[in-house]
Amino acid sequence: MVHRLGNLRDDPIHQEQSRTFAICSMKYNQSSAEESDMHFVRFLDDQTFEFMSTYPLDTFEHGCSILSCSFSDDGNVYYCVGTAYMLLEEKDPTKGRILVFIVEDGKLQRIAEKETEGAVCSLNAFNGKLLAAINNEIQLYKWMLRDDSSRELQSECGRHGPELALHVQTRGDFIVVGHRMGSIHQGSTSLLIYKLEEGATEKRAHDYSANYISAVEILNDDTYLGAKNNFNLFTVRKSSEDAADWDRGSLEWIGEYHLGEFVNRFRHGSLVMRLPDSDVGQIPTVIFGTALGD
Repeated sequence: MVHRLGNLRDDPIHQEQSRTFAICSMKYNQSSAEESDMHFVRFLDDQTFEFMSTYPLDTFEHGCSILSCSFSDDGNVYYCVGTAYMLLEEKDPTKGRILVFIVEDGKLQRIAEKETEGAVCSLNAFNGKLLAAINNEIQLYKWMLRDDSSRELQSECGRHGPELALHVQTRGDFIVVGHRMGSIHQGSTSLLIYKLEEGATEKRAHDYSANYISAVEILNDDTYLGAKNNFNLFTVRKSSEDAADWDRGSLEWIGEYHLGEFVNRFRHGSLVMRLPDSDVGQIPTVIFGTALGD
């Protein structure tokens, strides 16, 4: 039986350069004797909201994550879509894809495709590359030029975690990962750092709690915000370099708040106008979305 991945990233993504939105959608079909659903990637005009193009996914393939980004040494802007093949006999998906699209002259073109060994739960633009959470692995891809002038995603490095990596946020060279359910020894939130010279990621710290993480966000280089499936928000802080060796690799809990709602997304921003010359306007704020739509 399929183990549900939780909050799949099917939010609409806006691309200013092509003036389009991209979404992952599902069409439920009950016309035949057997109920079924079909999944698509759809592209809309950002002014009229009319469908410009539709890309059908394979049978059993679901859209899990979507991103607009650019790559190093390439002036184009692309849509990247992560998918998973959801088969009834599998607890967790063992196959997925990363699809790369470009919009040119109002037309959609698929530029590249990369098969993965699991569900692509999250995609992030990262230092001119593509960072993907594939089941319990964090995988970094380079955008490489082939001899025939076409492009492809090429793996640079990867790191396995304790459980499904559902939520990933980045800041500079830091990567914060929220797992589906961490063990008391591995933790449910991990802090990684990317080392450019070595072309590798290194685990810097993790918390020691066993929680189901529903969203994460980076507040600053040392402090991270998270949400749990029991309707609580929490903050953790990276231990200082002066901490004892045994404590340096831990994320210290510094705050917890019972909200009473299931938070599935954080974003830096504000719901009100912020005047630049106001003291209040200088205070950084984070907004959140919940399963109830608040």
